Amino acid sequence: MSITILGLSFLEGMGLILSPCILPILPLILATGIQGGKLRPYGIIFGFISIFVLFTLFARTIFSTLNVNPMLIQDVTIYLILAFGIILFSDTLSNKFSSFFQRLANLGQTLSEKAEVHLPQGFWSGVLIGGGIALIWTPCAGPIMAAVLVQTIQQKTDYQATLILTTFSIGVALPMLIITVFSKRIIEQVRLFSHHTKIVRKTLASIIIVTMLFTKFNVWQKITTIESPPLASIPLLPATHLIKSLENPYPAPKIEGIKKWINSPPLNLEELKKQGKVVLIDFWTYSCINCVRTLPYIKSWYDKYHDKGLVIIGVHSPEFEFEKNEQNVETAVKKDGIQYPVAMDNDLVTWENFNNRYWPAHYLINQDGKVVYIHFGENEYDVTENNIRYLLGLEMEKNYKTSQPELPSPISPSQSPETYLGYGRTEGFVSPQNMEREKTARYTYPKHIPLNSWALQGFWLAQSEKIIAKEPKSSLQYHFRAKQVYLVMAPSTPGVPQKVKVLFNGKPVMESAGKDVKNSQVLVNQSTLYELVSFKELTSGIIEIQAETPGLEAFAFTFGAI
Repeated sequence: MSITILGLSFLEGMGLILSPCILPILPLILATGIQGGKLRPYGIIFGFISIFVLFTLFARTIFSTLNVNPMLIQDVTIYLILAFGIILFSDTLSNKFSSFFQRLANLGQTLSEKAEVHLPQGFWSGVLIGGGIALIWTPCAGPIMAAVLVQTIQQKTDYQATLILTTFSIGVALPMLIITVFSKRIIEQVRLFSHHTKIVRKTLASIIIVTMLFTKFNVWQKITTIESPPLASIPLLPATHLIKSLENPYPAPKIEGIKKWINSPPLNLEELKKQGKVVLIDFWTYSCINCVRTLPYIKSWYDKYHDKGLVIIGVHSPEFEFEKNEQNVETAVKKDGIQYPVAMDNDLVTWENFNNRYWPAHYLINQDGKVVYIHFGENEYDVTENNIRYLLGLEMEKNYKTSQPELPSPISPSQSPETYLGYGRTEGFVSPQNMEREKTARYTYPKHIPLNSWALQGFWLAQSEKIIAKEPKSSLQYHFRAKQVYLVMAPSTPGVPQKVKVLFNGKPVMESAGKDVKNSQVLVNQSTLYELVSFKELTSGIIEIQAETPGLEAFAFTFGAI
């Protein structure tokens, strides 16, 4: 287990204090923390961390075993937090709430004394409150489960996943503890607060109620809708120094465990170091839309600089099983026009050597064989190119014009998130029937599909990383918000194409058809990413696909705002 990964998990947790999803529970923790003994805030945080880790680790198993719809859990969570806010706002309900938890704390104290464990009552009541808050908050914070995404993919141990979740939750809880402890002391010492505790409690309760109403009606999403400026407007930087470079460059890890090299014989970083090469390592996978969107930039750097000393190595680290297939990867490399070397890292050995966690990820290595710059995700192409040019000794000539591809920034904060369809990592499934694992079952559409949710109709087989249509006309709907909608699909039999009908809000897709759709149909003839629709502006609606024949395999939706 890398200390770096644990450190990043901790920092990600601390960063969550700035996120809207933390707002509902901060006032809740403050309001419950200002009552009770001095140790209650510590008990609240301890209970929050403990229950959050346990619940998160076993949430998917619990939901699956009990056949509980995760979207239902999320809605219930919103109403529970809203109910807490109403309780705290009411004097009568607040007193009953405090009395109830005090009785539970007294019971816990009695049991602990029998077990010869002595903890103050304030601490015990805090543990109960913190655990309750964690239980109702965890489903609302679904996106943070990405902290164990890589461990899930690599089938790492529960021990490692527990460590990551624990460091993450400590990062979440530490700022809350500081806020709670100091707020309690301020309230105790400042006479104005001590004489107006009822007003303080009601104010915090109002914040909770307003925040949850905002969450329920997607107000946060509307507020944070920001269109990014086009990258083409960013000029080429002068390359007089490294930008955002590492303070402590380190020797590049080895490229090992490669199943096959494409476009090149096997490469060795030590040999490239002896040759004085600058090396750009690009971790990618061919069905990842974020990776695909970086390819025009990477290819342009290869065209401009490979004869000046730059070596680009695309380390293909698969997310799905079909991405381990040599033929599939070779086809994708040819289709995308990639001419630089591609290393198939099927067992994620090189991924592990670099302690990488993201697709795409870029590691820039200087002539001394040291990693001097790292960037995760899309964007900052101008910075990466600046650093490449600097290492190559290519300061910008006068009147030099960039030849960056004319692509705008692809991300909008309000666009729909990547959504996996297999039961292993799925979220947002809202068919009235519960998803059956490894079993063909009949599904129907609900009356309403909430934003960023999906449903099935007809007979489907749900497997860990995909769903498979088991009868003609089996269909899938997703309520999205984006400019482009992509779906990773595959035919049941390699080489045998399958026709899939595409509808938007129940009508054939014509003017808004994606590049892979013709006459409102897409021909699924290989395992890859298909663009279904492309709008001129950010659009919300229901995308539907209908399999004309059994056997269609669907893996994941991804979205764009280009």
